[in-house]
Amino acid sequence: MIGGNPRARSKKYPAGEGSQAELRERAIEWACLRYPSSAGYNSNNGKGFPTTDCEGGLNSRIHMPACWDGKNLDSPDHFSHTAYLSGLDNGKCPSTHPVPLLKLFYEITWDVTQFASRWNPNTDKWPFVYATGDPTGYSWHGDFQNGWDTNALQNAIDNCDNPKDQTGNGMSSTHSNLSLTLRELILLGVTEACRFLTVLQASVGEKCKITPAVVEPIDGLIQPLAKLPG
Repeated sequence: MIGGNPRARSKKYPAGEGSQAELRERAIEWACLRYPSSAGYNSNNGKGFPTTDCEGGLNSRIHMPACWDGKNLDSPDHFSHTAYLSGLDNGKCPSTHPVPLLKLFYEITWDVTQFASRWNPNTDKWPFVYATGDPTGYSWHGDFQNGWDTNALQNAIDNCDNPKDQTGNGMSSTHSNLSLTLRELILLGVTEACRFLTVLQASVGEKCKITPAVVEPIDGLIQPLAKLPG
């Protein structure tokens, strides 16, 4: 399923309309984190990319659909078989998509201030674009494909994240030396405590790679790219 619209370049629907199209637009949020600032950040929700440097980073957020039609595992647009909750982050599923899903929320903070010396907000336009070639920010989107063993995932959902044991309320040995608040302890579950899951070290997982389908430069840290990948 897809959250957001990779082809969007502007906002079309009035906020609060409540239609699935409007909720899909509202699922995309931005915040220009500015320090020092009395507010701590400048919310840019619904306005695309900001126009100033973001000293604390450009924070991009996306809410994923949390309702399913109960029939189709996919749809031609990879979206229509799912839908948003009435309140986006909460509420009810529409009658057309009555099956609730686990709610996914993506958040990435881009270190744009690293390039602050290379442009002047007073005279220059916002210089950053997404890899889609989008200079507006509205194409920000997220894709979710389930790669889990479905039996293991369903058992973990049904039996783990339990507030009565470590799966939903506990501390692993790696966290035992941290000073945590009561709220943090309540929210901290131990994945390793779920008997339906086997947790591998990151070093093991990083060895699992596939051969790239397209061979082209994608990393501009060593030297600037001549063009966007793709």
